[in-house]
Amino acid sequence: MQHAVREALRLVACRATQQHALRQGWLNARALHGACLSMLPPSSARLGAPVSVLGRYAAAGVHRFASVVSFPLAQTGEGISECELIQWFAKEGDMVAQSDRLCEVQSDKATIEITSRYDGTVLKLHYAVGDVVKVGAPLLDIQVQDDGGMPAPAAQHTPVPQPSPAPPTVSRHAAESVPPAMPPPPMTTTQATGSAPPPGGRRVALASPAVRHAAREAGVDISSLDGSGDGGRVTKDDVQRAKAFLEGTGGCPATSPGLPPKQQPSGGAAAAASASAHASGAAGAETAPAPAPGTSTTIALRGFRRAMVKHMTAAAAVPHFHYTDDICVDALLGVRAALSPEPALRGAKLTLLPLLVKALSAALAAHPHVNASLATGGDALVVHADHNIGVAMATLSGLVVPNIKRVQDLSVAQVAGELARLQRAAAANALSPDDVTGGTITVSNIGAIGGTSAAPLVSPPELAIVALGRVRRVPGFDAAGAIVPRSLLPVSWGADHRAVDGAALALLCNTWRELVEQPSKLLLLLR
Repeated sequence: MQHAVREALRLVACRATQQHALRQGWLNARALHGACLSMLPPSSARLGAPVSVLGRYAAAGVHRFASVVSFPLAQTGEGISECELIQWFAKEGDMVAQSDRLCEVQSDKATIEITSRYDGTVLKLHYAVGDVVKVGAPLLDIQVQDDGGMPAPAAQHTPVPQPSPAPPTVSRHAAESVPPAMPPPPMTTTQATGSAPPPGGRRVALASPAVRHAAREAGVDISSLDGSGDGGRVTKDDVQRAKAFLEGTGGCPATSPGLPPKQQPSGGAAAAASASAHASGAAGAETAPAPAPGTSTTIALRGFRRAMVKHMTAAAAVPHFHYTDDICVDALLGVRAALSPEPALRGAKLTLLPLLVKALSAALAAHPHVNASLATGGDALVVHADHNIGVAMATLSGLVVPNIKRVQDLSVAQVAGELARLQRAAAANALSPDDVTGGTITVSNIGAIGGTSAAPLVSPPELAIVALGRVRRVPGFDAAGAIVPRSLLPVSWGADHRAVDGAALALLCNTWRELVEQPSKLLLLLR
């Protein structure tokens, strides 16, 4: 009995001690809470949420803090100083985790998704959809939970040019000033791919199951469409317009109107409407409902179309030299027909375009000064060792010019495969910054739509561009003087006359024509 009494007294004493400790911890937490509030800057009081979180943590006796981090727009590519905000994936008050999508931005060259590097709550969105955001400007504020005032370790994502901890500059770094105890890390960007995207890596379109089925039947990527319905919902009319656009210009490999497939010089329609855009320098506008009689409609130029205005304005300041010629492609058509069944193509459709691009690379090897650019200041010529040949492509979002890297080191099959990949990515609005930067010369095709000649404009800092017209069958004369049918490809050159003179451009075209008309000579130049 005495033993039981002693045990009961011991338990009562332990409980009293625990209650005293809890009461003392609560008092200490209240004191800590007051001290934290006194140290907060006036601007923090307006946010409200951080103060309440501090209160909860202090009352619980937990030594954790909630810091507010301002996310700046990081450098998304070389020479990019601003981006257009395309859409928000998060809204104020949303809880976000590391790697969650925050927003999608579009530069002059690519569309990029910005992802979170923190677990926390979105407090403020600084911009609305359609706004232009300067590199380094804050996109949003996030309330971040961390230990000891230091940010939680961030997951590693697809690397892109990152901001430097050095003092920020407008176009190179994206560090935005924040409280010294909580310097924001560089924002992580991830680029969607054209094939199997990661979870959450693709834009989700609002559409009914019937509309999605119609899009699949029409071969239209519904995630690339801007819906005209309520709340941006994609309608059947949107799908039909996209289908008509793809059939008319060839968002997928297609043939020119009125031409048999074997005479089609383009590998796909994404390249189809491009030359006319280069030639005229006019910026297209987004499709809009027909205005009422007697009224005009103002349509904002966004994304690639806005970039086209800037690029063509810059091109207009370049003194151009233009040159035209005809190239007989009968022999090349025979090569195409012979190679099309080859398994080395790995399913890629072999058109004239990959063969023309490879022949152009071989010609550039003999005339390297055209594969060059003017140095800053215009007092030197930078000759490029790699032949990064751009192929202009018309998409629903506007004109883009991705380039095939190091064509001089690629086989025809590899050129065809890379061209097909770029066409798919362009149609899905999923080109990466690397796909659209570093070009050294451009090929633009109007032949898939029609026309024989153009006056294309170079895209600085490149020095030359060639537009391909529509292959046509015309009568010609053979060596004996007899009339024979010939398949002629008209080509139209544009060059920066400050660095390329007429003779240099004509000699390049002559070498290219010789290799196209006698493709067996390419064997002497292949490595």
